[in-house]
Amino acid sequence: MLFGLQLQCVHNRRIIKERSHRTNKTIPFEEAKDTTCRNRLKNFGNQILDNFSESSTSILNSNSSEIVGITLKINGQLYQLCFKDDDGDEKKLHAEAVAQQLDIHNISQAGYRSLARIEPNLPRENVVSNVKKEITNLMNDEIQ
Repeated sequence: MLFGLQLQCVHNRRIIKERSHRTNKTIPFEEAKDTTCRNRLKNFGNQILDNFSESSTSILNSNSSEIVGITLKINGQLYQLCFKDDDGDEKKLHAEAVAQQLDIHNISQAGYRSLARIEPNLPRENVVSNVKKEITNLMNDEIQ
């Protein structure tokens, strides 16, 4: 009998454990980490893009319509979802211009980060850094 009670306790514990694994609590957007917020916004944007693609032909009667971007305001914070990739050459020229201005005006990394928070269309730090490295390598090749 004692052994039977122990098995019942183990069985009950397994049931409780299975139930706890099944109930994934969704963390509110305000409490989620940056990566989770970004992934949720990407999924939300993909759903919007799919719904737009499906309904644009039936409602707008146009096959050439496309959604370019959406700006969301969640708890006072603005999020910009962009759906169209820009031309690679245009992005590189923009990054080169930004790198040139950073060098001319001695803007620090912290200063650039604060500017990027205000203006989301600025290229990412790694893109600007890669452009700076390319320019440095080209200059070193010219010198030698």
